[in-house]
Amino acid sequence: MFKIRDLLAEGLLLALPLGAAAYLLHKVIGLISKLLIPVAHLLPNARWFGIAGIEIAAFLLLLFALLLLGAFARSKLGRKINQVIEEVILSKVPFYLIIKNIITDVTNTES
Repeated sequence: MFKIRDLLAEGLLLALPLGAAAYLLHKVIGLISKLLIPVAHLLPNARWFGIAGIEIAAFLLLLFALLLLGAFARSKLGRKINQVIEEVILSKVPFYLIIKNIITDVTNTES
């Protein structure tokens, strides 16, 4: 009985962050799609795998913005801003430091 409960708990712990990330991605792409409406006439009207061209453009724009944000985060100013935000705000968020340490350990062992 304990194994079933443990499996359910582990499944839930995996599904919640994945679901939250998917929901957030859906909302952000919807927001970017609305911002791209003025230039939508420049995009093809076709759908690829059931996804509209404007949604693909929104996803690509999001990826590009994340790449720029990642490049900024590696700069001296970006690291300083990240450190201040982490010390002032994120350190007060429950479990933030635990999750950060786990992610840091996983990414360091893969490199």
